[in-house]
Amino acid sequence: MDLRDLLSIRRLEKFPGWNKYKQQFKRNIKLLSFDRFYIFNIYGEANVGKTYLLDQFRCIAQENGVSYATVGKEFDDVPSFRGKIYEDLRISGASEFIFETLYSNYVRLRSELVSNPSRPKYTNDFLGGNLLNIDELRISPEKDIAKRINTWSTEQDWRQSEEIKDTVSELAKYIESQILESSDRKLIENPIDELTPDFLSFLNETAKANSVVLFFDDYHINKVILDEWLRDLVSPFRYGKGLPGNIILVISGHEKIDREKWSLFDSFII
Repeated sequence: MDLRDLLSIRRLEKFPGWNKYKQQFKRNIKLLSFDRFYIFNIYGEANVGKTYLLDQFRCIAQENGVSYATVGKEFDDVPSFRGKIYEDLRISGASEFIFETLYSNYVRLRSELVSNPSRPKYTNDFLGGNLLNIDELRISPEKDIAKRINTWSTEQDWRQSEEIKDTVSELAKYIESQILESSDRKLIENPIDELTPDFLSFLNETAKANSVVLFFDDYHINKVILDEWLRDLVSPFRYGKGLPGNIILVISGHEKIDREKWSLFDSFII
């Protein structure tokens, strides 16, 4: 037993409930796909040991030769989360030419739009979401977009305010004037749907070699932009294929995930 092991024991003694989760994760990662839990939901207020428990999970994954990726509050749209997952998994030797090419093109187009002095206000805030369907537009609450655009709509209906609609309309016209290729416009206007199929192909290809764990930390901050997308990934209905059978999602935040919204996958969750 080395000092790292002793430190682990001491820390887990401070948070006795977490030791149960650690042992469950260790057992789970060795089970056959059919017997596994696929979603670990770690929740609780700040300073209760969630971050340390995730560190323990990552150590277990590493010890078992499992590829893993970690995303947190430093990202604020789905394409950025996907890019970070891709970069993390590439460390294990995984790659997917089509996704990498498409994502690189998206990053280039977005950079050109954002750096243009003639861009409309709030361009960077809205890019990354679905601009083609305002009902599906998700923006991180960290951006506090409703107050900054001076709309007093409630959280539930802010997308229907005239200020938001005018802002999205102006941005759509700007994109059309700057990007001539229709496939590139589709990529910028709805990168979630355009990038996700190839991202799923990448995850499924990566999982052929070994299991994959995706860690989502500080989930309470960006669940508004992640929750529906993750449910769509688990389900095969929207994108034609779902996540690979030997993947585990670890979702950590202040609040328990909404089990009613995740009810279809209830038997997968621990």
